[in-house]
Amino acid sequence: TIVSDLRQILIRVQPKRAINRVGVNLKKDTRVVDLVVCGEKAIKKENSPFLVTGESSRRLFQYYFSDDRQPLVFSYSVPKEDDPSLLMFELTYDLQNHAEIKKIKPNLEPRPGHLMPNTYFVSDAVVNLREIRFQ
Repeated sequence: TIVSDLRQILIRVQPKRAINRVGVNLKKDTRVVDLVVCGEKAIKKENSPFLVTGESSRRLFQYYFSDDRQPLVFSYSVPKEDDPSLLMFELTYDLQNHAEIKKIKPNLEPRPGHLMPNTYFVSDAVVNLREIRFQ
């Protein structure tokens, strides 16, 4: 929706499978005026008209799912001349047991029991990239 000079976008992500984390990035040099994630409004830096500018960072936010039945609902506003397109990274930490990975690498050795994956980085994660474009 375009209201005044802003394009307002509302997105609802309802996973059909267990997802651990979603990273939402801006696709181009987009300026974000407002962002609300699951009802929580992001706070701008003092005296700044924009929350995010594509020049400084393309990352809009990261979201960790604690309940895979709960949807991720977020909205954001950009100047109407900016491209609001997004890149969404869905991460699951099931590399060792993922059915598609087993088809590609059937002899993948399981991790020894005394080692654990690092969930703060993309180690042992299956990453699906989705592009969301708007006209």
